[in-house]
Amino acid sequence: MVAGHVSLVCDQPGLGHWLSTLSDFATRVVSSDVIVSGLVAATVSILGVLAANRSSLRRLKEQHVHDLATAAAQHAHDARQNSEDRKSSFRREVYLEAVAAAHACIGATARLSSRPLSKSGTDDEGFQTFLTANAKIWLVAESKASHLSREVADVMGKWFFAMLKAAKPLRENLAQIQQLDDRIAEARPEIDHLRGMLREELKHRKLLDSIPMPPRVFIQDELSRVERAVKALEARKEQLALPGRHNSHIQCMLDTRTEFMTMQKKLIQLVCSLRTELDLPADEEHFMSQLLDTEKLAFDALSSLDPNLVQRPPGNGAAL
Repeated sequence: MVAGHVSLVCDQPGLGHWLSTLSDFATRVVSSDVIVSGLVAATVSILGVLAANRSSLRRLKEQHVHDLATAAAQHAHDARQNSEDRKSSFRREVYLEAVAAAHACIGATARLSSRPLSKSGTDDEGFQTFLTANAKIWLVAESKASHLSREVADVMGKWFFAMLKAAKPLRENLAQIQQLDDRIAEARPEIDHLRGMLREELKHRKLLDSIPMPPRVFIQDELSRVERAVKALEARKEQLALPGRHNSHIQCMLDTRTEFMTMQKKLIQLVCSLRTELDLPADEEHFMSQLLDTEKLAFDALSSLDPNLVQRPPGNGAAL
């Protein structure tokens, strides 16, 4: 049958050309499909790669933006924390200095009645030191503590000036006694000198009668005069010495007890407020209770010294 077809093609040349053309067309069609399929596959692959790259780039940008925001937030947090740490450290130093100055001022003011009155102008050194340290609290503390620092300065000043007034008579008396002590101390070397002259005069008179020496009578008269002056100063000192000086010191505190207790209570409020800023428990109620206990102990101690000196205050907070 094949032979028949071949013979047919041979017998009809036009048909063979047509068949050859059809075969070439079929081959080209098949080749075109392969090319198109390849192009489509390559295009799809390229588009997939581009989409993947675009998505990866987008995620990378988003991660970069997130990392930058996180780093900026962490940097801001660290800066705030460092600032808070520096502020807390500075505040702690200021508060410690102010509280120490307040208690030093209390001690110096309480001792005013035992210091002679002078013109040196040093009576308010402790008070001025306290005001300087307390002013720093006014500057760096939170609002509540800042206002309390001003109130403490006011009540501390009221107690200080009340003590100055109450202690003035006693201090004037001490100043007079101090002046007498100074005059007695100046006369002691002169007495020793005159006594030495008497001893030298006697020794030289025994050895060499020809050596000129001041008359013995003159030396004795001068020595007697100086000794009489010293005895007069000592007698004057005894007259000025108050028999109940210790009670006078106590009386100065009793006369200013209202100002003293007001100052102590306000100081406790300030300290408790500062403790809160330093992340410490305020415990104001306990501190107030301790103040009242201390007041009672002071009253009992004074009563044991002289029951007639003090009278028990009505209620709490009126005595020392």
